[in-house]
Amino acid sequence: DRRFPPWLRTIAPKSGCTLFEESKNCFPVTSTSVTLPLFAKFKMRIDSVHYADRGETPNIHKLPEDVLKKRKVVYIDIAEVTEAEKKKKMYASDTSDPRTFKSTTTGRGPLHQGWQQESKPVMCAYKLVYTEFDYW
Repeated sequence: DRRFPPWLRTIAPKSGCTLFEESKNCFPVTSTSVTLPLFAKFKMRIDSVHYADRGETPNIHKLPEDVLKKRKVVYIDIAEVTEAEKKKKMYASDTSDPRTFKSTTTGRGPLHQGWQQESKPVMCAYKLVYTEFDYW
């Protein structure tokens, strides 16, 4: 309930502030659909492909050319610290922060600047997000 904007909570019934999530997992490919029953035209789908590379595969989702032209690629570095992150606590403890955690089982970690090019083994999670909100 608190994840919804205050203006939506004031006009929506309590039952309307419920998201429905459906996931299909056939690793290394997953697909998650999110709907909001109050807004029948709101839909979001997140398709994921996990692949053993460093994010170099240009069209891992095999998108047609017209969709590929609309796509915006965003690289996320889980060890990067932005100015906004410096002002808030990102992780509950050091054991969940990839910048400070070191695995006693594998010996991997902590992640430092440039880890993507040096770490082995490495896997990239490619995410493709579709949204539909036809209200305006």
